[in-house]
Amino acid sequence: MINIPTHSTGDEQTDGYFIRRMTTDQGIPLITNIQLAKRLTEAIAQEAPEKLPLLRWPDLLENM
Repeated sequence: MINIPTHSTGDEQTDGYFIRRMTTDQGIPLITNIQLAKRLTEAIAQEAPEKLPLLRWPDLLENM
């Protein structure tokens, strides 16, 4: 999940906050940094889609 937070007041709980919270509660990888999101998309774009392996999330964790 890529969800870049805005800098609103701390008292305000936005939809983005709830999305980020649910993402982390469910153990889904979360990117909240715009530079990292850009670098990730650049890296993925350099690969041929047919050469990228399709792995289920639990299987991916076992391979790390």
